[in-house]
Amino acid sequence: YEPYSDRFVAVACAQRRSSASGMLFGVSETSDPTGNWHLWLLDADSTNSDWVDFPNLGFIQGRLTITGNLFTIAADGFSGVNIWVIDTASALDGGAITMELLRITNAGGTLVPPLTYDAGETTQHLIRTGTANIFGSGRLQLYNLTGNIGALSFNTNPTASVGDAWSISVPNAKQMGTTALIETNDTRLLGAVMRNGRLWTAHTVALSITVRDHAAVKWWEIDPATGTAIQDGAIEDVDGDGNFNINTGTHYYFPSVAINKNNEVLIGFSGSSGQEFVSSYYTFRAPSYPEGLFDIPTRYFSGVGTYSGPRWGDYSHTVVDPVDDTTFWTVQQHAAGSNRGGNSWAQVGEASADTTPPGISALSSPTSTRFVVTFSEPMADNAALVSNASYSFSPSLSIVSVVRLNSTQVRINTAEVST
Repeated sequence: YEPYSDRFVAVACAQRRSSASGMLFGVSETSDPTGNWHLWLLDADSTNSDWVDFPNLGFIQGRLTITGNLFTIAADGFSGVNIWVIDTASALDGGAITMELLRITNAGGTLVPPLTYDAGETTQHLIRTGTANIFGSGRLQLYNLTGNIGALSFNTNPTASVGDAWSISVPNAKQMGTTALIETNDTRLLGAVMRNGRLWTAHTVALSITVRDHAAVKWWEIDPATGTAIQDGAIEDVDGDGNFNINTGTHYYFPSVAINKNNEVLIGFSGSSGQEFVSSYYTFRAPSYPEGLFDIPTRYFSGVGTYSGPRWGDYSHTVVDPVDDTTFWTVQQHAAGSNRGGNSWAQVGEASADTTPPGISALSSPTSTRFVVTFSEPMADNAALVSNASYSFSPSLSIVSVVRLNSTQVRINTAEVST
């Protein structure tokens, strides 16, 4: 949904590995997406040497930006990225559109233009994954488009966004009932959103950076004006020591992110393990949460069977309802049985304001300055559980931090070693 013109916009690639390859582009005739649409086919390559793949759609007020990776028809070799920039007003009546096509060959692949909900923003940013691990840190790279349509310039942000490192060797995910694995593909970004001066994005990564035994969702909040990463983190299924159980641990993959007017964030994704078919998940973050924290993932639709191929796919979508600009909708894939994939929707409202910690069912023996606390019930949406003030020890210990581990556990780090 593009709020400035009150229309819906859709893109899709057509005619893969063909000289007829192009980008399908549509705009709803009215604010009702179930009605008629204006439709175009944008040629991928006037020389008929390349075909286009993996579309991304973004906008600022007055402009729509579509990107797609280019590959040679002859050998499937990567040859650059197409960026179509379209004057939004020219596309509203279904006639000839005002547009500029840029072909970028020096910036890698999958350049993602964010959906920009800041009406005063005149710069179309683009973002992609950079180096996964250099001196213990990972990087995203920002770009931007400046100038008027017909004379646009593609610019590289001089400062990379630096966060925690990851590995590009993403393992395929286990699923219940078969040795066949689910393809988790690669670490490219899967969409981006800009709101209130901050850019949010997410992608699938391999963790840990040394063991690389599970797929996880990595997310970022970035200040695009400076390129600085405000915060970043990973959604992963690990124990109190950060270890993944290869037999029972859940892989998370193919995320998408949305931000509402209250600066609340929802990330939707798929997940599976040796004890679970591919299922649909989401996780929520309120602006009051401590830096780096999302809720424990919620499985809102359980898969019902195994899936053995073909390729699972890169598909995920999370949006804010335009009616109230608050409610989230997420659509994620799940295994539907009989070797089929399915799509499941979830409507997500405001998170619980509960601040009463649940009962403690177990406390681990101290290991140096660490304790693992196990609760008697799931602790999703409970901000008190990661507050230092919610815990005390007798004899007294100074609490340094509390880290959420999974749906029923936190790790408490103390300044002194307990006896």
